[in-house]
Amino acid sequence: MTTTYQIKVKGQLDPSLSAWFGDLAVSYTAEGDTLLTGTIIDQAALHGVLARCRDAGVTLISVNPVHNQESVLTTGEKRNTMNTFNITATKVIDARPEDVYGVFADYVVAHNAILPKPFFTGMDVKKGGRGAGTEVLVHTKALGQERHMFMVVSEPTPGRVLMETEPATGLVTHFTVEPLNGGRQAKVTISTDFPIPAGFSGWLQKTIQAPLIRPVYLKELDNVADYLRAKQPALAMS
Repeated sequence: MTTTYQIKVKGQLDPSLSAWFGDLAVSYTAEGDTLLTGTIIDQAALHGVLARCRDAGVTLISVNPVHNQESVLTTGEKRNTMNTFNITATKVIDARPEDVYGVFADYVVAHNAILPKPFFTGMDVKKGGRGAGTEVLVHTKALGQERHMFMVVSEPTPGRVLMETEPATGLVTHFTVEPLNGGRQAKVTISTDFPIPAGFSGWLQKTIQAPLIRPVYLKELDNVADYLRAKQPALAMS
């Protein structure tokens, strides 16, 4: 089944690179970034486009499916016509912001270690392993159902905001780290926009997911604090 995607990368790419990215249309945002828009036949083809982005040395910002062709504007910007709802959790952590951000960015060791069980049953790194360009397969289990999510990592604001996107659904999670008290503490937020269908089924999904997932995020933030507390002697020397 083919899907239209809009891939946002940092900076302005030459339009002649369209063929390099599988004949995706090249357009630009008002902020000076590039949008690659077009039809991709399957997940394997999408992985190929993302690999070309890495090979070209461009920084990936986001990957989103376009569920309504009319939502793509002539300027290349996408108007959000998808129904979504948000779940957010925030905690002040007694650690340096750069150390907190480093936990989220390290998908090989630290990020895997702080995922709350039994909701998260595992995470496999498919590409990269640190920060932007990383690709992971995240495994969850809730209410007797298992889910396996292919996620692409980007850094809209390196050192402050890390983002995970599930290209197949448009689900987006932001990990935001803000310095407090002169950099001695960090205000840490995990926030996810969940795509949901319209009508009763969307309402039902929201009603079930909200009370289930927010405690998971709060536990994940607690795990970050515990992880850094255990690492404190080593971090103090760095």
